[in-house]
Amino acid sequence: YQKLTQDLYNKYYPIEICHETPVSEKIPHMLDWYKQVHDSLVKEGVTREHLEEAVRGSNVTFRDGARNVVDILHMKKVPFLVFSAGIADVIQEVFKQKFNVQLGKSALDTTHVISNWMQFEERTTNEGVKEFLSGFSELLFICITKMRVIQKATIMRPW
Repeated sequence: YQKLTQDLYNKYYPIEICHETPVSEKIPHMLDWYKQVHDSLVKEGVTREHLEEAVRGSNVTFRDGARNVVDILHMKKVPFLVFSAGIADVIQEVFKQKFNVQLGKSALDTTHVISNWMQFEERTTNEGVKEFLSGFSELLFICITKMRVIQKATIMRPW
């Protein structure tokens, strides 16, 4: 997986950052890049448990005061939107672990993510039932098309 993603990065990143290539020509390449990475994650047999472990082992941090901002917005019922071309489930898990909160457990929750959601399916293994990655949200959210995606359809769901 790591070699494949590095090879894809080496192939597609120069296209992404090229100032001479019009965005309209970049988009098919970026979509292909994301699709290949997503497909490889599915083939790897990634589970929700793997996702939780990866976040737990990461050094992701928030800026000072971020938790206070989210809490105040929640108390005042002001929407807090997270826009990312990354993976929404990772963002959700980071919030869960680093802020020690389970977002989306009340009707008052105002935190939303606009990003690429993983799709999981339950499978029975020798260790019991596990949730395995089976795909990603249909509408792909990539860096260079964020505004277009937001205008076409909202991939926003409360946590």
